[in-house]
Amino acid sequence: MITVKGTLRIASVLVLAAALLIPAVGALAGTVDLDLGEAVCVGDPESPERTRVLLRFDVPAALLGTTIDFAELHVTVLADADGVAELEVPVEAFPVTREWTADAVEWDGGWDTGADSWNDSVGTYCDILPRDGSVLDLDVTEIVQIWCRNEEENMGLVLVPYLPDRGTLTGIQAQPSLWVWYTGTRTYGPGPEGH
Repeated sequence: MITVKGTLRIASVLVLAAALLIPAVGALAGTVDLDLGEAVCVGDPESPERTRVLLRFDVPAALLGTTIDFAELHVTVLADADGVAELEVPVEAFPVTREWTADAVEWDGGWDTGADSWNDSVGTYCDILPRDGSVLDLDVTEIVQIWCRNEEENMGLVLVPYLPDRGTLTGIQAQPSLWVWYTGTRTYGPGPEGH
């Protein structure tokens, strides 16, 4: 019996030591603020209250293959209220599915309906008051997850305000930020000459 207890005690110590050492070897966890690549607001020339805000953030290669625990987009917007500043406007965010550049985005190029422009099966939303300085805080975890799992290429995301009779987004007041909390195991590439 003493031998068994001694063996169990040694085994427990080894398991504990392994648990303490493993996170130090290749494990990573942390928070990162992604760099903004491009941003543009595009509107319907015939109905200026209908707008879209496109944002693209650079996802570092180190995040690919990690577990994205949480991702939050913060955007301080410029907005116009259509005479009813106290009624909230729902704003949705979707991952973009086509190439775009800020200087070449046009409303009638698919940004009006979203056809072939964004994936509306993956999205999130929040409500904001349509006034300058309103802050959008959007949980975009699922969108960042599909980028980091390589399920969709990162072509940015689009903010789509609804109920334009209450007000709409007209632009961005301050640089948006996208904070990502992640955990996972670092993927090491081959060393020199494949070692």
